[in-house]
Amino acid sequence: MIGKYGGRQGVSIGEGCERLGVIEHEIGHALGLWHEQSRPDAGEYIEVEKDFILPSYTSDFQMRSINLIPLKIEGLEKLTYKFFKGTNEINTLGIPYDYGSVMHYGSTAFSADGMSKTLLTRDPNYQYTIGQRERLSFYDIQVINKAYCEDAKCGAVLTLKDEWRTISSPNYEEDGYIENQMCSWILKAPKKQRIEIEFLEEFSFLCATTCVDYVELKLSKDQRNTGPRFCCYHKPEKSLISEGHQVAVIFRSQIGQDIGFKLQARATMKMVELKKQIIKTTTQKPTTIAGHNILSSWGQWSECSRPCGGCGIKSRVRICETAECE
Repeated sequence: MIGKYGGRQGVSIGEGCERLGVIEHEIGHALGLWHEQSRPDAGEYIEVEKDFILPSYTSDFQMRSINLIPLKIEGLEKLTYKFFKGTNEINTLGIPYDYGSVMHYGSTAFSADGMSKTLLTRDPNYQYTIGQRERLSFYDIQVINKAYCEDAKCGAVLTLKDEWRTISSPNYEEDGYIENQMCSWILKAPKKQRIEIEFLEEFSFLCATTCVDYVELKLSKDQRNTGPRFCCYHKPEKSLISEGHQVAVIFRSQIGQDIGFKLQARATMKMVELKKQIIKTTTQKPTTIAGHNILSSWGQWSECSRPCGGCGIKSRVRICETAECE
């Protein structure tokens, strides 16, 4: 069954179907995905060998045409592959044909003798690509996003100039964020400029010693590196300046419900204010102060007396250079 029908809908995952890609394939059907070889443009990419297909499975290789009259189902106006009046037809949503889709059949799928090819790729280099059940492809994920999340008011790519632009976590002006939400904004300034960021108004996240719900700012030029994460009520009081002309702002909520954040950003020529302290690793020499004892620097901490997860003791020592140490 393709797409949502009625209330609760089962997903067929039988014995031998425990692989990730197989499960994703079946869930794809429930979300509205047809088989890739059923697309209306499939004939440009594959050739179906009908004579070798088991008769009861020929419909799985049928290519569908595009009908422009949408059929609404229970208030859901947009499905990954939309439903239409008449037979179930396909809307590709502008996504190219994908030989690597987890929804594509393999070369010998439902072959009558188990060996003859039922699908031939017009580009022979892809003959052994079709039929993978490893994981969702890039386009598999994109088509789901376009169908269900295209109008989401969360995350964006923003090109910044001199004037301030404002972004905030979901429902900031109303009841605040809920659990299991994630949004990303990519902020871009002209090259040779940087980005200035200031937090505004109320700021509140679930409090934890390590942030669980947070807003993260990737301020360094290396966007692969994790940026500082802010949570609880600990928002920066001063403006932050990026190292380069791009910043990623990532909002994540996992278990909490709270107000969230609001910030403003703009392009700037300001330089980064370096506040990192250089820590020397050389051992400090003992010093003598009149009327006081002479003590060496503290040594290294010992290993914990109990294994990880237990409650043990760690110790360190320093040397008293006189006999009068207390």
